[in-house]
Amino acid sequence: DLNPANPQHLFMIVLKTVSMMLGELDYDRTYIESGEEQHFSFINLIMLLLFAVIMPILLMNLLIGLAIGDLMQIQQNARLKRLAMQVQRHTNLERKLPKRLIRCWTQNELIIYLNKGICNRATTMIKQVSEFVVKQQNK
Repeated sequence: DLNPANPQHLFMIVLKTVSMMLGELDYDRTYIESGEEQHFSFINLIMLLLFAVIMPILLMNLLIGLAIGDLMQIQQNARLKRLAMQVQRHTNLERKLPKRLIRCWTQNELIIYLNKGICNRATTMIKQVSEFVVKQQNK
């Protein structure tokens, strides 16, 4: 028999300890003395215990999520900072090099041929196969 007024019951001891860890210092007056007048005192105690178990887990998950979000933002800022440092290093290097050398390396135009490597390989393979077929027919 679970009597909330019985301080020797294990459930009541655990519940009082958990509620004190949550910061409720006046547990007896809040839950035990007012529980005698309520119809659902046992359900109230169960809900308090569930709250005491679930709330710290949710709070820790929230804090971990915030920390991960901050880490992602820090990584993004570091990536941008690294790119800015690379640009700065290249501009400093260009200032130190002779102008003639820079003019030789500078390209005014860049032409990109799409699928050039794939087409060359395919064309080479077709030529090799056709040469093989011709050799076989000549024999």
